[in-house]
Amino acid sequence: MCRRSALILLALSLLASPSFSQVATCKRFLMWDTQLPNYPPIARAANMSATMRFTVVVPVEGEAQVSFLDGPDKGVWQTLVKSARDYLSARKYGWFEGEHPKPCSYIASVEFREAGEAISSPNNFLRVTIEDEKHTIVEVKPTVPTANY
Repeated sequence: MCRRSALILLALSLLASPSFSQVATCKRFLMWDTQLPNYPPIARAANMSATMRFTVVVPVEGEAQVSFLDGPDKGVWQTLVKSARDYLSARKYGWFEGEHPKPCSYIASVEFREAGEAISSPNNFLRVTIEDEKHTIVEVKPTVPTANY
């Protein structure tokens, strides 16, 4: 009886452990960005800067699943969240030759920020820095406000 209870407890603990229910952390994979992130005009006009983090689950085949992890996400911040999610969702993944692909996940952050001094309109400055698959910086220059009388 005691042995049977111990086996049941062992089985339940294995099923409940996080390592059993989650996929492995991505270590070796290929990644292609198929589009650049967009700095939404409303966020740019409001001088909004933020870093959003997402969990990206990469399946063996098919599209990656991107889910918001943390960062500002209420109200107008949703424009930055959507832009970052669209950018990460458009990534394509592959595996090195000879490797046995397995589903995996990683944490990706997309940082939206202003860079440098304000410039006059039209202001089309946009710089994207992809440091690695886990961190992308999207920078814009603020626009000098204009007054029409």
